Amino acid sequence: MAKTPLLIDTDTAGDDTVALLFGLLDPRLDLVGVTVCAGNVGFAQMVENALYTVEVAGRGGQVPVYPGCRRPLVRPWDTVENIHGAKGMGTGDFPPARQRPEALHAAQAIVRLAEAHAGELGIAGIAPVTHLAVSMMLDPGLPRRWATSPRPPSTTSGSTPRRLASCWRPVSR
Repeated sequence: MAKTPLLIDTDTAGDDTVALLFGLLDPRLDLVGVTVCAGNVGFAQMVENALYTVEVAGRGGQVPVYPGCRRPLVRPWDTVENIHGAKGMGTGDFPPARQRPEALHAAQAIVRLAEAHAGELGIAGIAPVTHLAVSMMLDPGLPRRWATSPRPPSTTSGSTPRRLASCWRPVSR
């Protein structure tokens, strides 16, 4: 059975590392990239957290990590170290990863990966939707080429703003 290509868009703190581990370790998925957006803690630390998680899963050097938007588009960036800790991983103090981030901007990576996996790429947007917005500005036809798109909050689906925080958080750049 063919694996489903997946991209995870994250603002990597402890909660997102769990989702990354599922994407990295599920044999049905081909995690083709991780994009990191401004969100939970300092940007460089979120990138490092993503790289470290890829290595912990035994996939170091196999899954590219693309840094992207480093600040919000429309309002000041508010981090939540009070929830995730200064490094986004509670009180953990983990060594730097050996793998380094890619030079390509996350929004450009989304466009390229959507082209490479047209109609098949799943996007798990667990960060503010900044990269999806910027990638659609780069390529307005992009949503027709990915297999899934963010679902807006709905009062009939049982969704709440807390459950769909990524849809409610401000777009960042």
